[in-house]
Amino acid sequence: MDNFCMFFEEALRVAIEAERDAFFTYYNGIKKVDNKSAKVLLKDLAKDELEHKYKLELALLDEDYVEELGDGKIPEGFSIAEFL
Repeated sequence: MDNFCMFFEEALRVAIEAERDAFFTYYNGIKKVDNKSAKVLLKDLAKDELEHKYKLELALLDEDYVEELGDGKIPEGFSIAEFL
């Protein structure tokens, strides 16, 4: 396995773990709040994390799935610094 594949796999594993942690943050929040609207919001956010985790796991299993997620091109003007 070349270095890129190993890096990509590790990056996916880290991302999957982050999604799992985020899910449990929202899940634990649901149990702590009394406000019904807050519970609904937290439940929706937790479901989003499950979907993200599932997509990452598919990408870990199947390289072809990664190609389905996008064209692999970085949008013009994109700067990762905007998200940090």
